[in-house]
Amino acid sequence: MRDAEATKSELLRVRHPHEHVSYPGAGAPLVRIIRRESFKHLVCWEAREIADELVLFGSRSPVPDEYSLVGEHRLSSSTEDVRNIVEGLRSFDLPIFPPMGRFAMLDGATVEVILNAGWQTRVALSWSEGAHPAEWNAFVLHVDALIAALCVEFPA
Repeated sequence: MRDAEATKSELLRVRHPHEHVSYPGAGAPLVRIIRRESFKHLVCWEAREIADELVLFGSRSPVPDEYSLVGEHRLSSSTEDVRNIVEGLRSFDLPIFPPMGRFAMLDGATVEVILNAGWQTRVALSWSEGAHPAEWNAFVLHVDALIAALCVEFPA
């Protein structure tokens, strides 16, 4: 009974998108993809390891234009599909500090990818759509394709 109450309470709590949900059986986060578009709900897709299974979840901001999340929905992806997502993202060799030209953006969408590599170790990359470093082109195209596929079940 306490586990069910703790889970319900945690899922009703508004949290920062980088914050991991914590309830009995929530699992360990592996990868988080966040898409934020002006005047729309922030959407987050997260792969977690729960026991021997890889599971995909989707969450949204409670209101448009807010950098927070509430709740989660377990998506129907198989463990193998989730493994392919995680391994695909981890397979890229990217410069962390690539040269960037000047640009200005008033409106648009931003994307963040957070890869958990181990205990207290993670890599977070973010960019504005259309204004990413040229060295990240293949990675960004891969993430865009993932987002398009993920949006089929859990739309942005």
